Amino acid sequence: MQKFPYVLGLDVGVGSLGWAIVRLNESGNFLCVEKAGVRIFNPGKPLDTDDNETPAAQRRAYRSIRRIINRRQKRKAKTFAILQAHGFVPANMKPSDFVKYIDEKAYEKYRAQDPQKCRSDNLPYYLRVKALDEQLSLGELGRVFYNLAQRRGFLSNRKTLKKAKEGEVLKSIHHLEEEMKRIGENIPIRTLGEYLVYLSFNKDGERIRGRYTSRQMYIDEFNAIFDAQQRYYPHILTEKLRKLLYDAIFYQRPLKSSRKLIGFCEYEPNSR
Repeated sequence: MQKFPYVLGLDVGVGSLGWAIVRLNESGNFLCVEKAGVRIFNPGKPLDTDDNETPAAQRRAYRSIRRIINRRQKRKAKTFAILQAHGFVPANMKPSDFVKYIDEKAYEKYRAQDPQKCRSDNLPYYLRVKALDEQLSLGELGRVFYNLAQRRGFLSNRKTLKKAKEGEVLKSIHHLEEEMKRIGENIPIRTLGEYLVYLSFNKDGERIRGRYTSRQMYIDEFNAIFDAQQRYYPHILTEKLRKLLYDAIFYQRPLKSSRKLIGFCEYEPNSR
């Protein structure tokens, strides 16, 4: 029996394996397809689950949560260190002790002045509103900036804005913006903090937290508070400090490039 050369071709996918045997003639040119087929693999998930999420997807989700928590802790620590270095926080005081200390003092101070709006569950937000019109102590102002670092709002990394607008998060943010405009027609709502204090004062049982907010809301409020307090502390609240705090609170890492995952073209070796 005469033997002819052949080529085995494989197409390996995440859920399948395609194969084909091509027979060549003596000159090495295509003669015919000897055999071909495909093997489909079972999905990589436990057989006793009803959802379509694979174990790898679950691991990615948990890893993403851990990464977010870790970055938030680093952001808060960096902001706290800047505040402590510039005299907003007493030396050798931990963040948890500082928050408790300022909240107790502020509650005792402002509760007598404004018993209706100043509540124990909205103190950081109440201070954010007071900062727009009145001079705060350095400790109270530090508490305001630290609160902004704790919750700085959502910022989409999508390059295509149209796709980002389709998400539930941005729809909720748009609804919140419309609600703030509607209420602002009757009473002054200058910042997000002022809106949240309005909710806690006018709607009993309404939670302040647990709603989607945009990064720009916090940036606008940060600048408004900084500008308002700058006239009381011109030698402390300098533009250099504004930039330091802004970078500590609002810096966001750019998405990692996927360029290295794209192979080089076999016809244009210098192009991917």
